[in-house]
Amino acid sequence: MPKKPSPAKKAPAAPKKKAPAKKISLGAVVPRGSTAATPPAPSLSPAPAASAPTPPAGFVALDRAASSALSKPAPIQVASGPSVAAEVLASATYAQDFSSSAPAAASVAGVLTTAESWTTEEASADAWARYVSTQKQLAWSAALSVSEKLRVEYVHAVLHDATIPSRYPELARFLGAKSAQAAHSAQVAKAAKKKAAKAKVGA
Repeated sequence: MPKKPSPAKKAPAAPKKKAPAKKISLGAVVPRGSTAATPPAPSLSPAPAASAPTPPAGFVALDRAASSALSKPAPIQVASGPSVAAEVLASATYAQDFSSSAPAAASVAGVLTTAESWTTEEASADAWARYVSTQKQLAWSAALSVSEKLRVEYVHAVLHDATIPSRYPELARFLGAKSAQAAHSAQVAKAAKKKAAKAKVGA
């Protein structure tokens, strides 16, 4: 009796390829033993002798509706305004190149120069406003730190001399301002709570 042929052996499965390991970004590597650079803390400076300029008398800022109605430049127009002004002024054939109804080169250059000047002024004013705000906060923090030390001595002095508050009325008001403000806030909160409870009962 003929032998049955043995079944063919299955080829071994190909090994699965491992997915490439995901790279994890660790950000900027800081050398061991060193720390990341931090910007220096702002320091308090004396206020300038010359005050910031004040707007002309009668000035009224644009409201939202009026501001929205005005034409706004594209960033590239703001950047190229000065070069456009210089270009049209330098052209010897500007009047011949454009019709007589076109605005004069001096007029075009003038309005662009004015717009560029106020753009620069606004950037300077914004930077100055941030600086002023920072200095104001630092100055008041320093002033309140010193006045808190004085307050301790003031309370001690009043215990020994009852005439201190009448002889230093502004100082008394200044040192007691936060306590008075806290008392007022507590009274307002208490009144609001009482009103809410009364409204709830009446509902």
